Amino acid sequence: MLNEHMFYLQIMTGYKSANLVNALVYGKHANISNATNKDFTPGEVVNFVQVDSQQFIWMFVQAGDVAQVPFIIVVCFGFLFYYLSWAFFAGFGVFVVAFIVNTIIGIYLNKN
Repeated sequence: MLNEHMFYLQIMTGYKSANLVNALVYGKHANISNATNKDFTPGEVVNFVQVDSQQFIWMFVQAGDVAQVPFIIVVCFGFLFYYLSWAFFAGFGVFVVAFIVNTIIGIYLNKN
């Protein structure tokens, strides 16, 4: 329940920040005439603002995960060691090997 409340607060912060950015950009764009702004049409400006504001929303949603995931991983590994004792290290070894293999594959696919 606490996790859902935190997710709700992250979403609301994202929407508030996106609305603030929208208001600032549209206010700034309203002061610029079309004669002086030859680089972008009004439709392009609206498109940029909408895309960037959506990225703001998801940035705030994922910011909580960045802080939360390392703690969750440490707690889960701690419980696994508590319940499995030394057999945990075999599973942890598989985890490390899979992480390294995924990293190498990701680097290889990004080059192509």
